[in-house]
Amino acid sequence: MKIMFSENEAIDKLFRDRAYEIYDNIHQWLKSNIEVLQQRDAEYGSPWYDDEFKRVGGGGYVLRYEDMFDVSIDIDIIFVPDMKIQGEYNTKGGFGSYKESDGKVIVLPVLLAPWDLKYIDTRFSSMKTTIIHEIIHFFDDDRSGGKSQGGSIEIITDYYNSPAEFNAYYQEGVFRISDWLSNDKIRDKLFNNMEISFDEFHKLIISKHLFDTEFIENLNDRNRKSLLKRLYDFYVTKKEEYGS
Repeated sequence: MKIMFSENEAIDKLFRDRAYEIYDNIHQWLKSNIEVLQQRDAEYGSPWYDDEFKRVGGGGYVLRYEDMFDVSIDIDIIFVPDMKIQGEYNTKGGFGSYKESDGKVIVLPVLLAPWDLKYIDTRFSSMKTTIIHEIIHFFDDDRSGGKSQGGSIEIITDYYNSPAEFNAYYQEGVFRISDWLSNDKIRDKLFNNMEISFDEFHKLIISKHLFDTEFIENLNDRNRKSLLKRLYDFYVTKKEEYGS
């Protein structure tokens, strides 16, 4: 049975906000501790004395979110070197399981080299929308009891139209749109001066590639309609919030 995620903007925003909170907690922790981590890593071969943040095989590190922030969110963040896949560098992350973890993991290729913590905080922040995408996968997997389904990467249309990937790419895109609308001048121009229609808003979003382009190009008719329905709900919410 396929698990579908047909949401409204209130639910969508709840999960985006929760995903951002996880991202921000990790980012702020990395920024605050980067010098200490590098020093301890050089001295002891591992930056932390316990299991909250430590070296793992393959040149990476693991941050155990539940232990680090004392919350009931059982997810491990694994930082690895830039990975080469089929001759190309993988600049995206991944969500799944890991043999050294009891829960779920998000793997992020943010390290410059094996066990190299240099610039990890800024490289982590540069992947913000990707990280939001992967955390959405975590929440979907959790609320579906592990039954959220992704499509095979070998069949690109199946991949983007699978319930799990469709929801994660949609949420990633709307998170990017929300960031864009945080600019006062852009927001006022669209919702006050222009009183932009939904059709104009949709075309502008697509032209600015605020959704992943390959995702948009490979949507089937059902998911294209679903995206428009959810995006319209987002548009109405923002129009009510920002309109004069």
